[in-house]
Parts: sequence; C-alpha cells; structure tokens
Amino acid sequence: MLRFTWMAALVALTCCAQADEERRTVALAALADGGVAVVDTAEGKLLRRIEGLTDATFGIVVSPQNPAQAWATGEKSGQLFELDLSTWMVCGEPIALSGQAGRAVSAHQPVMTADGKYVLVSVPGDHTLTVVDTKTRAVSKVPMPDDPHIVDIDASTGHVFVSRRGAKRGATFLDFAALSTRFDLAKGALLGPQDVEALAKEGLYAEIPINGAPRTIRAMGHGRFAIALYGKRGPAIYQVQAGKATFVDDLDNLIAGRPRAGKSNLEYMEAMAISADGRLMAGTDQGVPPVLRVWSLDEAGRGIEEVVAIGLPAEPYWVCLSNDGATAWVTIPKSKDAEGRDVTGTVLAVDMCEGRIVHEVKIDDDGGVHSPKRMILVDLPTSYFEPASER
Repeated sequence: MLRFTWMAALVALTCCAQADEERRTVALAALADGGVAVVDTAEGKLLRRIEGLTDATFGIVVSPQNPAQAWATGEKSGQLFELDLSTWMVCGEPIALSGQAGRAVSAHQPVMTADGKYVLVSVPGDHTLTVVDTKTRAVSKVPMPDDPHIVDIDASTGHVFVSRRGAKRGATFLDFAALSTRFDLAKGALLGPQDVEALAKEGLYAEIPINGAPRTIRAMGHGRFAIALYGKRGPAIYQVQAGKATFVDDLDNLIAGRPRAGKSNLEYMEAMAISADGRLMAGTDQGVPPVLRVWSLDEAGRGIEEVVAIGLPAEPYWVCLSNDGATAWVTIPKSKDAEGRDVTGTVLAVDMCEGRIVHEVKIDDDGGVHSPKRMILVDLPTSYFEPASER
C-alpha cells in the first residue's frame, strides 16, 4: 500500500508539473499522403513532421489529460497509432480497428473523450463507431449503418454525432457517456442490433434523416450539431434532446453574394469550427473563388448574419478557430499550378478581424509535395520542442 501511495503521489506531481509548464500552441495537420505536420501557429513556421504512419493519415487527436499522448488513424490500413509527442515517435504496435490483427478496414476520423479514456473512430469499412480503450487497447464496436463518415464529440456531455453517407443519409446521435457505463469497454464489447434498439428506446441513440448528402459534422455544445451538405455553402444546424432531433437553422440562407458558376461535384462547405462561446462559426467554402465564411450565432444556435467571407489562395479543407474567434487556421491540400505541376499543401493563419492571411506555411521541409487536410490545435509543453540533449 505504501508503494502504491508513493507511486500515485509521483504521478500526481508529474501531472501538476506538466500543467504548470509553459505551453506552446501548435497545429497538428494530418497528411493525406501519410504523417502529421507540426506547425507553430504564432511564428508561422513548420516545426517538424511525424513519420512512421501509413500512407494516408486521416486524422489525429491529443489526450486532454496527457499532452504527450496522441492517436492517429491510417485511413486505408484501418489502424490506430499511439504517438508520444514528447519524443515525436510512434509507440508500440498499431491497433487494428477491425478488431482482428491483419484485417484492414477503411477508417476515418478519431475523437477522444474528455477524460482521455477512449478514442472513438468512425469506421465505414465495417459500418461501426469503433471505441478503443487507451489503457487496455481493447476494441469495442457500436453498429452504425449507412457509411459513417466523420465523428465529433461534445467533450462536456459525451454526446457524439456522426455523419452518414449511405443509402439512409443523415446523422447519428449517441450518448457515449451513458453507453460507457453500461458496457465493459476496458475488455472490449461487441454491441448488436438489440443493444442499439435498447439505447434508442431510452433516447441515447438516434438515427437522424437529413434531406441532403452529408459531408462533415461538428458538435456545437448544448446538444447541437452542424452538418455540411453537398451543394450548400453553409451548414445546417440541428438540436438533439431526449433522442429527438429538430432543425434549428440553415446558414446557407444567410449568404447574400455567391458566384453564379457552380461546381459539377457540388463540393462547397467542407469543415466548420466554432468559437469557445458558441457565438461565431467559420467554414471552408471550396467553391470558385474559395473563401473562409464566418457567421455570428445567437444563444439558440441560429444564424444572425454572415460576418465576412475571406478570400483564400486555393481550395481549402479544414479549419480551426482560436478560443476567442480572432484567428483561424486553414489547411490547403496539395494542388496543381497553371502548368499542371504538383504544388505542396500549406497551413494558413487568418486574422479574422482584418480579414487577411498573416502566415502561409508550406509543408515542404523534405522537398516533397504533401497534402495537409484534417487538423487540430493543441497547447503542448515547450520542453517537447527542445533538443533531447537539453531536456
């Protein structure tokens, strides 16, 4: 008992020391061609890339409880990689999200619970929301029919929202906090249709039909989510209460000026980000010309007005916002120049007040062409960026 108490105290002191240590805000951008780019958001420069992942990294997430621990998904291999950000290395063997070693399934977006216990990944390869216990590495499966695409989680409530692109298009709501108390996720659980039906009867799981073809989805807090749809330049917003969803607003209706010429693939709004107070939303419009659109919202999540549309140099993908909504970071995937040559992707820092790009960071440290797509912002201890010999 004495040894256990001493070890617990040591861990607590270590965590407190990390919490008090000076932090540095960086953007972690998953590269569609494999790996993760680490970008300094204040100085506007590429710090490093994380290697050792598969050739198509879909997304990354960092533990809210342990800044050294991150997880990234390999889209084609269906693997979940544990990363140690204090050394910028992959830890151990990747986890097969199929639940069977050697069996690959296509896997998409990772998100993490606020307590750092679970990583949730949308897995269209077997039509599930897959849950990985970060301590035991056990894999659990929640049925999620109709091609689950992007997942997001409201950290304060454990409410999960997933966009669906299959025959029954729309979104799925799951109260993950409730689910985690009912199933032994530390050992791995395989839920069946009867389990989902029982959750649905209690308002803990709901399939939400939406008239349109979904793209990405974003938790907004207060039981709300925003979902991007093909053909629209602004997201639709819904509210979920007691397992029932109601329509709140369509921000596409607030756009007064838009080009007359459309795109044949109807790919406009891609990703959304929301300020900490929930009163400002930004979204990447992949139309011609490409822009970053910004809306103000009222307390109920309804749109007030489109505040600004900021022109971008090329077709954008992901967007992140600072807590105060004053700065946006946008990924620009690789593209072609006028002569058909590949141009490496970039990460932009955008001053939202002045409506201008203040940094444009090329992901070209090795002379190659890279394609940053999904991205997160995270505060990491400054010691992680010092040479190993100086730590």
